[in-house]
Amino acid sequence: MTYKQAVADYRTALSLGYTKSMPEVYRKAGVDFKFSSEHICMLADFVAEELEKLGA
Repeated sequence: MTYKQAVADYRTALSLGYTKSMPEVYRKAGVDFKFSSEHICMLADFVAEELEKLGA
């Protein structure tokens, strides 16, 4: 996914406001609505790697 597409999907999700369920809003943003320990660990690893790239 490109930066441009990610921003467009995010804006689309925001435009839904409270008219759709949270899973639908996340889906429109291109994000998985999962809270399993495996998924949360994968997200945490991703964020840690990105922070490392920034030197944080």
